[in-house]
Amino acid sequence: MDFKTQIGIRTEHKEDAARLYAIVFQTKYLKILGNPEEVTQLLKDGINTQRGISAISEENELLGISGFKFDKTSLTNIKSKTLFKKYGILKGVFKLVILAILFYRKPDKGKQLLMDGIAVKEGCRGRGIGKQLFLELEKFAIDKNLSSIKLDVIDENPNAKRLYEKIGFVSTKYQKLPNFIYKLIGVSGVTTMVKELKKE
Repeated sequence: MDFKTQIGIRTEHKEDAARLYAIVFQTKYLKILGNPEEVTQLLKDGINTQRGISAISEENELLGISGFKFDKTSLTNIKSKTLFKKYGILKGVFKLVILAILFYRKPDKGKQLLMDGIAVKEGCRGRGIGKQLFLELEKFAIDKNLSSIKLDVIDENPNAKRLYEKIGFVSTKYQKLPNFIYKLIGVSGVTTMVKELKKE
């Protein structure tokens, strides 16, 4: 399958990006926000088109995305007004707080890029799309004069951890999560991994 990658999410792909992200990461959103289609509707207006890398087919189909956090903004941002409209003020505030507590991340140091997940469309995996998205992410970080990339990988995704190790990421921290969090988002533990970048 021929595809190309580019920095940014095309405007016409915003809803596709939201849907892809919602499907791939549905476990962490399901009990808080609902099924993938509900999450798609919540995410689509909050996709930051400048904080993603796209893999696009020759037919202009979005095959994969890599999200990242840079300059205090990230790929996905569920807006408070969107939650309030759907759930009301009280439930909306509660869900905002839960999301902030569970998913807030920050760099270890100033010149570090936070990776915010890679999602490849089902049926297109195993074809080098994820690896190419990583390469573009690394190029972006080097162009921005950043020194490292940081990501988190969950216990429930050992294949991803092996991939990250193959491309140079090193485990720096492990956190076992409380049982109530496992019941809420299906994650039992998180390994933080970092790749130091070398400029050519």
